[in-house]
Amino acid sequence: SNTSITLNAADIITLSEDVLAASDLTISNVNGDVNVGNGISLTATSGSVTASDNVTLIDLTGTSQNTITAGTNVSLTAITDSAAVTELEVNADDDITLSTITLDNLATSVLDLDLDEDGGGGALSASNLTAGQITVDGTGADDTFTFNESVTSSNTSITLNAADIITLSEDVLAASDLTISNVNGDVNVGNGISL
Repeated sequence: SNTSITLNAADIITLSEDVLAASDLTISNVNGDVNVGNGISLTATSGSVTASDNVTLIDLTGTSQNTITAGTNVSLTAITDSAAVTELEVNADDDITLSTITLDNLATSVLDLDLDEDGGGGALSASNLTAGQITVDGTGADDTFTFNESVTSSNTSITLNAADIITLSEDVLAASDLTISNVNGDVNVGNGISL
């Protein structure tokens, strides 16, 4: 209730209820899966959520929405869904750093990324993102979105909204609409990229 939560050095971690840290929430050195159960939220109220230091995989094992929220930054290892999760929402007051996210057990799954929620500037850096629908929102003038690998929506749309600079390094494939909006600076499209 006062400071941080650290979960370190395990083979498998299973989270069946919400995890709420007053400051930082850190998950590290997990050889197997971090299993995040149905409807579970991971929250670091005034600090960062970090699950990227020698963590093999985060597996969403429920059939409703999972939410990850940080008062500063979010940094996550690869995420998949062994169950039909409906939505993964990631919120950060500052930056979001992601490995691959693959939500493919429910065609209508939603990946919703919200960075720079306090308006002080934020950066998104992501590898492959796959879900039924993908939405990324910043707050505008001081935010950067960097997609290092492909972005794919298998069911409906992809929306990239409210940034200063967006960099696309691999293909962006939407099943329906692809919308890029409210970008103050450049949308940088890499060599040979298809939108």
